[in-house]
Amino acid sequence: MKPYTWGKSTLIPRVRLAGTLNGNPGPQNLFLLGGFLNLSGYQIGQISGQYVAFGELIYLYRLDDASAAFTIPLYAGGSLEVGGAWNDLDDVTFDSLIPAGSLFVGADTPLGPLYLGAGVSDDSNASLYLMLGKLF
Repeated sequence: MKPYTWGKSTLIPRVRLAGTLNGNPGPQNLFLLGGFLNLSGYQIGQISGQYVAFGELIYLYRLDDASAAFTIPLYAGGSLEVGGAWNDLDDVTFDSLIPAGSLFVGADTPLGPLYLGAGVSDDSNASLYLMLGKLF
């Protein structure tokens, strides 16, 4: 993950690949997807498996003047996401990847980043989010 900023715009690409090396992990050791900016249409941890692949592109636009004193930085943004989780390596295919995305507004408050957003996936799963704190 490396953010790229120009003017008031920031683009953040993210990639995550993970898998178990051997054995049969218990449910507490599975890799999880779901939640804000992590297949946003799904609830946190709704998708799980021994193998996971995830990629996304996050766009942020600063709504206020960066040089203004005594203002809380405000942002609008969105994400395009694709990923999946599987229990068998033979099931990992491009056709099994799940597309999702989100739209959100955010503020950099004294308590940390605050986000209000909505996410959706291709199979009509949808979620609303109110998050306070660092996400990545």
